[in-house]
Amino acid sequence: KSIDFFGSSGVIVGGGGAILFTTDSGNSWETANSENSESLVKAKFFTEDQVIAIGAKGVMLISEDGGESWSKIQSNTYLTLNDLDFNNEGQIFIAGVNGNILQIRK
Repeated sequence: KSIDFFGSSGVIVGGGGAILFTTDSGNSWETANSENSESLVKAKFFTEDQVIAIGAKGVMLISEDGGESWSKIQSNTYLTLNDLDFNNEGQIFIAGVNGNILQIRK
């Protein structure tokens, strides 16, 4: 459902919690283990190593190693999260269904 790159590192997320990552500009892809089964709808790199993925039932995941391993972030919502971006002040904004907007710091 979503793909994002930062330099030669890339991440794809999708249904059933699927996450694939690459470190060679997409020439080869590996499956990451996130221990998450909820559908993911968006992934975004903030640095070469830091990636956040969001999706169904308020799931938020973070990777600190370019997408190879993931851990959960508490979102305090069970609504689907659809999009995210960040500003120059280090704040991350996440848009969800029903006008839900979350804000976290990098």
